Amino acid sequence: METRGVRNCNPLNIRIGNNWKGERPTNSDGVFEQFTDMRYGLRAAFILIRRYITKYKLCTIRAIISRWAPETENLTMAYINHVERLSGIDASEPIAPTDKQRLFRIVTAMCWVESLYKPSQQELESAWS
Repeated sequence: METRGVRNCNPLNIRIGNNWKGERPTNSDGVFEQFTDMRYGLRAAFILIRRYITKYKLCTIRAIISRWAPETENLTMAYINHVERLSGIDASEPIAPTDKQRLFRIVTAMCWVESLYKPSQQELESAWS
């Protein structure tokens, strides 16, 4: 059975709240955004994570995930540890918003933790542009 994030083409489970490119015309989920294609869900994830880095100065895996998956709703430290291990990037290492390859690794790891989904290189490239 597919996870909710995969069914919604929203593998990072972005909550409803913005007008995103590629949103489904009607949302039947009620909590999380639904996209017409996985590349749009990944695109929204990249936009949000780069915003975390540039606007909020949350430039490490630890800082990004602490905001993305707060302790009031998640096992945040376990999430951070999984993303650190899966991405191969130290959770305290600064990430630049333009570091495409490292952000691909982080988003891929987050997709796995959130939705048991591993995006292809083609999906990541399509979402980045």
